[in-house]
Amino acid sequence: MMLVLTTEVLPQGFHIKEIHGLVEATYPVQITEDGLMRGLMDRDRADHVDAIEAFKKAARQSANGKGNLLFGVRVSTSTASFQGETFLYLTYCGTLATCEMQC
Repeated sequence: MMLVLTTEVLPQGFHIKEIHGLVEATYPVQITEDGLMRGLMDRDRADHVDAIEAFKKAARQSANGKGNLLFGVRVSTSTASFQGETFLYLTYCGTLATCEMQC
């Protein structure tokens, strides 16, 4: 399990054991009418959840499976159009670390 926090300060009871570095991942979401219609038809689809899962996967790969915490996470967005299709790009950036709970 990986904890994802937007805060720079960890909640009380957590201690950083090791910092593994910065992680960044960008996830495209089609937002043109065709893409929205496909999204409406696929009721189990949640693009924001897929984007966060892709971010966590990038973190695990960058540290060879090390780390259980992404903190200081920031999200930025941009849009781009290609051949009549418009995409929203969600970019996540944060620090990967290994943390422990203190008793």
